[in-house]
Amino acid sequence: MKSIKGIAAILFIGMSFTQVFAQKGRNSQMENKSPEEAAKMKTEKLTKKLALTDAQIESVNGILLTSFTKRQDLHKKYPQLKAAKSEMKALRKDGKDKKKSILTESQLEQLKARKKKSGNGTQKKGASSERKSPEQRLAKMKSKIELTASQEKELLQLFNELESELNAIKAKYPELDDAKAEMKALRQETDTEMKKVLTPEQLGKYKQHKNGGKKGNKKGAKGSK
Repeated sequence: MKSIKGIAAILFIGMSFTQVFAQKGRNSQMENKSPEEAAKMKTEKLTKKLALTDAQIESVNGILLTSFTKRQDLHKKYPQLKAAKSEMKALRKDGKDKKKSILTESQLEQLKARKKKSGNGTQKKGASSERKSPEQRLAKMKSKIELTASQEKELLQLFNELESELNAIKAKYPELDDAKAEMKALRQETDTEMKKVLTPEQLGKYKQHKNGGKKGNKKGAKGSK
């Protein structure tokens, strides 16, 4: 069953780590490429999506080359990231599979509909990103769909199991927090440089591209040629 929003709530921290290193899989094609090759490939994609001018192409390629070079350096600095990413991915899949035997198709459709209505599940500006306890996650789900007593018991047990497994992964890879912070800083640095190059319209499309093609908040899409 396909409750992405429910899984995101269960594994918020795990998802955030995986997004840092994989960005929902969109960078997987570049993992084995050199920074030069990755920058060229990404620039070509953005050129088609954003209709970049020749001057912009040169600037964007330079920004991305710097970003991919620093990203490569971070992976060298934190050699266990690949293994951590793999375990986080397996944990998400495990949680998703177990939920298939708990929620009904109707309940999952309700969650999907609410997710779509709220803007594809994107976190609202200013919303707290504090990690929720299993009890809080259950309460949040109960506010969205009606659960039976049996389902509540099973979900709470699942949330606690996933919480325990997630903590075990974090303990196994204590460097994850530092790596996450550095990767986040690198993304912000790259976005800041892109804002200096792209027009407001291009910047809006760039943000949508980063979100996997989903429409996000259009406010604040400012930039300069």
